[in-house]
Amino acid sequence: MVKKDVDLSCFAENSDKFIRFYGHIAELKILLRQGWVRRHGVEVAKAESVADHIFSTMLMAMLIAKELRPDLNAQNIAIMLLIHDLAESLTGDFMPSENMSKKQKSADELASLEKIFEKFSSREYFVDLWKEYEAQVTVESQFAKELDKLDAALMAYAYSHNGLSSDGLKEFYSTASKHIKSDEATKLLKELMSTTQ
Repeated sequence: MVKKDVDLSCFAENSDKFIRFYGHIAELKILLRQGWVRRHGVEVAKAESVADHIFSTMLMAMLIAKELRPDLNAQNIAIMLLIHDLAESLTGDFMPSENMSKKQKSADELASLEKIFEKFSSREYFVDLWKEYEAQVTVESQFAKELDKLDAALMAYAYSHNGLSSDGLKEFYSTASKHIKSDEATKLLKELMSTTQ
């Protein structure tokens, strides 16, 4: 895994559960999104971290839900997105090309998430929201997943102005198009795609 060069072992050694939890957050700050660096050649100095991705996805989802989808539970969407990649602080950020089955990836992430929250009485609340996101059966979880894909397309758009190939950009647009169904996210993706043609 490609990371920023920061030693975070001090958090794992701490006896306070909140300080140890912060260590997982810090890990996401230094863990770079592997696809950008390893597959698409984005320079480490320019690559977004997993934490960057979580922040932008959550904030965009909250804003769009509040502005355009008052029928959705924006708080649940935000929390799903805040924790949807939290397990990567232990598992790492795997690319689809690494041939890990969706079932195995989900099982590994669930085990990691349960370990991260094991000392907290709110464990079930967070794990249940993560499971909801993974199951993709509620409107909120589906909207959150769409915004996850839209975020990748938006970042690809930014990287296309910094050296990402047109084929790389098309790949992200194609992936997003397959997953995005809501009118709101579809409109944004179409607008984004129209600016690059």
